[in-house]
Amino acid sequence: MTTTDEERFLNRARKALESEDLGEDISQRLYSARRKALDQLDIPEKRAVYEKPWFTVFPVGAIAALVLVFNLFWLDPEFPEMPNYESELHAAAATELELLEDLEFVAWMLAEDLNAG
Repeated sequence: MTTTDEERFLNRARKALESEDLGEDISQRLYSARRKALDQLDIPEKRAVYEKPWFTVFPVGAIAALVLVFNLFWLDPEFPEMPNYESELHAAAATELELLEDLEFVAWMLAEDLNAG
């Protein structure tokens, strides 16, 4: 068919389909043919807004961000104060049990020397 023949065919088909006296049987057959043709296409069905993936992910992320902000700024975390040691040796002894035991042993030895002498 040439383009003019196609245009004439399409115009005649459009006029025939737009006429209101098609009949129930032809209307049902046309509807089922249209439905069958549309089902063969891979057109994704439109989903409602609340069925989209971002609609559930976005609120969860927003709530998590709010909880984080609340915990960081409004809850005043109380950190324990660090002990104030007299010297670096005492600070090291407090963290190292073996060094503390050695220091206690040396202190005992010095005390024994003073008591003996």
